Amino acid sequence: MKIKRFILLFTTLACIMIIALAGCGGTSDTPPQVTPDDPAPVDTVPDETEAPDDNVPDETELTPGDAETGLRDDFIIGWQPNTLTPPWRERMMAAELRLAQVNEELGTNGTFLVKTTELHGNIIEQSVLFDDFIASGADIIIGIAADPESYAGLAARATEAGIPVGVMVETADIPNVLFRVTQDEEEAGEMLGQRVAADLDGEGNVVLLRGQMEHSVDIGRTTGILRAFENYPGITIIAEQEAGWAHEPAARIMDDLIIAHGDDINAVVALNDNMALGSIASARAAGRSFLTYGMDGTVEGIQAILAGDLVASMDSDFTIFGKYLIDSAIDYLQHGTTRMDWLIPNGVIDSTNAQEAMERYERTVAGEITW
Repeated sequence: MKIKRFILLFTTLACIMIIALAGCGGTSDTPPQVTPDDPAPVDTVPDETEAPDDNVPDETELTPGDAETGLRDDFIIGWQPNTLTPPWRERMMAAELRLAQVNEELGTNGTFLVKTTELHGNIIEQSVLFDDFIASGADIIIGIAADPESYAGLAARATEAGIPVGVMVETADIPNVLFRVTQDEEEAGEMLGQRVAADLDGEGNVVLLRGQMEHSVDIGRTTGILRAFENYPGITIIAEQEAGWAHEPAARIMDDLIIAHGDDINAVVALNDNMALGSIASARAAGRSFLTYGMDGTVEGIQAILAGDLVASMDSDFTIFGKYLIDSAIDYLQHGTTRMDWLIPNGVIDSTNAQEAMERYERTVAGEITW
């Protein structure tokens, strides 16, 4: 009997101990209570009000090369000028210099990817170039519009591929284009027209050499020149020809015009320096001399002014042009926004300031231009 009581008592005590141990085993869903005197658990999340780590940059102070700005260290600028002849050569030279400065300032390694042919309105060839840019992984494309309507379609295609697009020298509003670097071409044309009229004392016969009649730059410059001439009824445009912005076609056209008009020509106004220099070559070969004017302020045009062959050229300040193109591209790649219009100021280059313009070119070649 005593043995049975002992077994019953032992069994009861064993059950009580098992239940007690189960309650202290930490398997309950109820978390343990921590009193203020208890040490904080190891995995406690720090209070958000704690002072931030000094090694973590504030979002408003990210370095320009930081990935969070959207600018890759090895970004690629697709560059599609009309040609690599003047004034495109000078503009690209200035853009390369500016890009080198930007890389140094931001600690990046951005590069140009240049693709160009003698486009002059060749929209099919330009479409091929854009496909090449897209396939080559360009981060942004800056081109000249062979045709504004087709360029809008190319810009849309690139944008769909995640590549933003800007445009050079275009005066027309083009859908899908994020920025443009240009001049007030009508103002430039009017300034040149006023200069021609003043040199002719308001009377004379003028040959007008145009580049590409359907292009907005050509239209703007021509509109300005004609507007200036409206105030001078004694000035007559006796010939107006398209020479494709180029030296040789302009020389051939002037050969024919000299035969047709001879001594009646008093001045030649060309919408760029290349055509103006072609006109001068033709006149020289024929033993003639006319007051000749150009536009764009190329180094060859400046040299012709210094030599006394070209009267004046409208300045398309290529150093500012190159800076604006790079700055607008970097601005967009960093921040996703940039202003639409970057406007180059207009000015006349003639014998009074041609040497200064030449020195600007020489400083660019030497890499000494700062902005």
